Amino acid sequence: AELRSEGVLVRPIGSKARPQVTGGGAKRKLAQRTAQVLLRGSRHSVPEGVCPRCRRPVKQKRHKCTRKSNGEVAAIPMWLRLQTTDENAFREVLTKKVYEFWTKGFRLEDAAVWLDLGAHIGTFACHVLAKGCRVVAFEPQPENFQLLSANVAAQRSWPKAEDAGEAILHRAAVVSAARKAACGGRMPLMEHPSERDTYRHTMLQEMGQRHRKGGSGLQPVSYLARQEPVPVYTLAEALEAYPEVEGVKLDIEGMEMEVLEEVTDWRGVKRLAFEYSHEYDDSGPRFRKIMDHLRSHFTYVRPSTRVGIEGDRITIAPAFGFTVVASTDPLKEYSPNVRKCDADM
Repeated sequence: AELRSEGVLVRPIGSKARPQVTGGGAKRKLAQRTAQVLLRGSRHSVPEGVCPRCRRPVKQKRHKCTRKSNGEVAAIPMWLRLQTTDENAFREVLTKKVYEFWTKGFRLEDAAVWLDLGAHIGTFACHVLAKGCRVVAFEPQPENFQLLSANVAAQRSWPKAEDAGEAILHRAAVVSAARKAACGGRMPLMEHPSERDTYRHTMLQEMGQRHRKGGSGLQPVSYLARQEPVPVYTLAEALEAYPEVEGVKLDIEGMEMEVLEEVTDWRGVKRLAFEYSHEYDDSGPRFRKIMDHLRSHFTYVRPSTRVGIEGDRITIAPAFGFTVVASTDPLKEYSPNVRKCDADM
């Protein structure tokens, strides 16, 4: 009850208000970009007399739909800091849809309520809102949280009350139970020193010492601790506070390993999607162990790409992260022409 009372309720109202960002990439120009996203499926009910594909009124019995694609195209406006990783997140989540494998059966609309951990500026949250889902989002970085709130409010509002999505936003983080116990419930956020990297912030306190930079560069980088600590919770506490959650998305920069390893009760969660940040720990055995642990609850657990493991190390370059999706329902397997992931062998 305490955690739930701390959330901020934000509804999509089509707001045109420009957010005021005072740090965390504030030197960059702020602009609004709109993604045209093919939803394919959604939880929105179709009003009587309206075509379910083009959403236009059906004036005659034999309506000729002009839309070739099977599904509604949603316009998702997003405030971004130009020339920062905001643009990367916009492209990866809304254009490439790295958290949805619709043709394989992993569809975001199948979960009525999503828990978004590491919400950043709201790309994933706004995507599921467009599909008619509700979302509970956690984002500890204050400037990212400002843009998250503004982007949720900027989304299209729906005429029917039962279709109106809503978001409950928390400026907090989710960590492992051991880390929460050690810090007493509040912990400083470790920020990436590059002003361009707006989504590399982490709750891993050891990143303040040194960190191997992704891509071709291998120079040690020291993360900077913000003076103001943020509230931290465990995933078990979040699921207990929001028992209606059916889907969980994690992108928490290395903390997902500790969080996933300790979960024993997923409650009503039937969909899981997360980024595996192997740049923080590229241990192959640890990755396999997490996959096996998830299979104790989820029927289907698959990474988005083949994960090569050589000498107990994940061989994918740190600059090329990968996502993992899991479902309690059996979904389509990979094509027989594609070799199975090493973790599945």
